[in-house]
Amino acid sequence: MRALITGGAGFIGSHVAAFLASKGCQVTVLDNLSTGSRENAAGFELIEADVRDSSVRMLCEEADAVVHLAAYTSAPGSVERPAETYETNLRGLFNVMGARRLVFASSAAVYGNLPGLPKGEESPTDPTTPYAETKLIGEHLLRDRENAVALRFFNVYGERQRPDSDYAAVIPKWIEAVATGRQPIVYGDGRQTRDFIYVGDVARAVWLALQSDGLAGETLNIASGRSISLLELLENIAKRAGTAPTPRFEPERPGDVRFSSADVSKAERLIGFRAQTGITEGISRTIDHFRGGLQ
Repeated sequence: MRALITGGAGFIGSHVAAFLASKGCQVTVLDNLSTGSRENAAGFELIEADVRDSSVRMLCEEADAVVHLAAYTSAPGSVERPAETYETNLRGLFNVMGARRLVFASSAAVYGNLPGLPKGEESPTDPTTPYAETKLIGEHLLRDRENAVALRFFNVYGERQRPDSDYAAVIPKWIEAVATGRQPIVYGDGRQTRDFIYVGDVARAVWLALQSDGLAGETLNIASGRSISLLELLENIAKRAGTAPTPRFEPERPGDVRFSSADVSKAERLIGFRAQTGITEGISRTIDHFRGGLQ
């Protein structure tokens, strides 16, 4: 299988590329390197281009399958940059819609803050940021496509996730903080819950979706099916790192979801997916990788 991965030099994309290659796929990475890196794409053909470029359409037509990960991905950041978010995420999707087979990276952010947990694919949606809105629009655009499936990623973490952005995910931020003796910042009271899923499990879910028939226009939750509060998460990170940091509490950020938990039964039923890496093991792997980068 010839697979094109947009955003393949980024955090999730680099893991998907490696997993597909391990299954015998001929992988091509397309990335503008705005947040990804050449190092992440080492060993693969890298096309340095923006997913908004019209040339991407021809590249997609030449591939057997496209995994569309390229996007403006920060929910809080999208509140500050709505126009950039809409242009990147929607024009990028339009350019890949001609793919013979398409896996679209959606997000649990589409559920918003509506009550009722866990969230199933038929749960009401209420996107609260431009980022979440673009993901839900993308799902709607693909609903009648026989060749497409949308995967709603919950909170993905793991090796190669960058801590050096204002809108970086909480796990790499906190791992860096505790490893370097700084106070981890908690936005809100820390009682918010998240359903974290290890990036290796996400890569396997993408592969299973590419291998599964009968998914025309479907949407699947990709998560662990288990939620944890942010304070519990920080305690887990501190324990694995052998530290006892005192967090600094800051006001909640606009667009942040209060509680998140997934019903993953549909993904198990349709593609045979169930997360294999628990939060303790995943955090340990991520900390070990970070420490290796400091040496």
